[in-house]
Formats: sequence, structure tokens, C-alpha cells
Amino acid sequence: MLGGAPMWDDLLDIATEAVRDVFSVPLTYVRLETDTTHTTTPSGEPLTAIFDVIPAESNEGVSLTVANRITVIDVRLGDLGFDPAVKDRVTINGKSYDVNKRLPSSSGMMKLQLREV
Repeated sequence: MLGGAPMWDDLLDIATEAVRDVFSVPLTYVRLETDTTHTTTPSGEPLTAIFDVIPAESNEGVSLTVANRITVIDVRLGDLGFDPAVKDRVTINGKSYDVNKRLPSSSGMMKLQLREV
């Protein structure tokens, strides 16, 4: 804070925590590199992430636009204790997904685009 007023990053952190409190779901994360399964944070709390399915339009080289849905989680890197990698596996609500893409996020978070397996 500068002069008692919250800075932009402070406000973003507060908003991110509020969203996490409402929309986080528990998950199981399997790290491919070490073949380890993670269900808790390094401090022992349940591992959670913000889960969302977002619309995405695609017209890859064709004249017809196709509406797709992309499954994304936003996970706090400190909760994982390592950097997630493409091809790692995530299980949410009994469904398994592979990490398809890592996307920049904010407030110590990373968005992971998932593909159901």
C-alpha cells in the first residue's frame, strides 16, 4: 500500500481470494515428471483450484465457425509447490484431464487448459 491506499496488486489479490473462496473445487494432481500424486498443499490443506468451462470459437481454416468449450483451472502455484507441466494429470469430480496448455495468470496463480481423457 502507498499512503494507506491499496495498490492494484493488493486489490487483485483480494479479488482472487474471494473468487477462490467461492469457486474452488478439490482436485487430485498427478505430476508426470516425478510420478507423484498430490491431494494436499505443502502445508497439508486440501488442494483446490478455480474450475471453469469457458466458451471458445474456432474457425481453423474453414468458413464455418464452431463453438467449443475449454476446461480451465486456475491453481495457486504455492499450493502445488512446483510448476505444473503439460501432460500432467488432474482429476476433478471423478473426471480425469491432461494438462494441455499453461497460461499466464495473476496473484501467484497459473491457468491450466485441460483436455478430458
